[in-house]
Amino acid sequence: MRMYCSFERAMRIVNDGVRGLIEETYPNISQPELDLITSIAVSDFLHYLAFRLGMYDKASYDGNIIRTAVCRYVTYNSTKAFSLLRKWFRLWLIKWRQRVRLIFNEEEFKRLSSSSTPSSAVAELMSRLKLEELKLLSISMLIRIGEVAGLEPIAENIIREELSALSERKKVDEIIEMYRSGELTSRIISRTVGIRGTQSPLIILRVDLGAIST
Repeated sequence: MRMYCSFERAMRIVNDGVRGLIEETYPNISQPELDLITSIAVSDFLHYLAFRLGMYDKASYDGNIIRTAVCRYVTYNSTKAFSLLRKWFRLWLIKWRQRVRLIFNEEEFKRLSSSSTPSSAVAELMSRLKLEELKLLSISMLIRIGEVAGLEPIAENIIREELSALSERKKVDEIIEMYRSGELTSRIISRTVGIRGTQSPLIILRVDLGAIST
């Protein structure tokens, strides 16, 4: 008999655990910062847990199977899950401080992120490729090399940068063919592994302090 599992309930358990650890670490954190950091950390932990459960070792990624495995582990192994969460959080904090830069000023954020708008060719590629599959592949490689913070935005940046570099010298259809042949996948893996050589922040996030109610 298969056990029913509510993913929403599992998410609440993880969210409450992560939020509590962040509040312990930063007791004076503002609500906008807490909300932003919690949302990213929850996503990071769920990816990490799925990786630990072997869900990212498959030849292809099935979102429903991944969600179910994570849900059952959190729901029916809550003590182990929280112990893993606390151990992961210590590493996550180190990587968060290294890889993520928070910006509180809107003008500064616009200036620093002005070059992140994708070209028309990159936008077309992102609409035609199986981005979720490429993103999970990049995320699994990030975890393998010890990166555990800001996984989704870092993976998305890696994919955009590779597509942008390729689009400067190849046509869209040629890049699509590279994806079908597996060459694009290999290039994204190489670019992902290559971040081990840098110690600087990899993503910039804006905290909207205007969201604080008065």
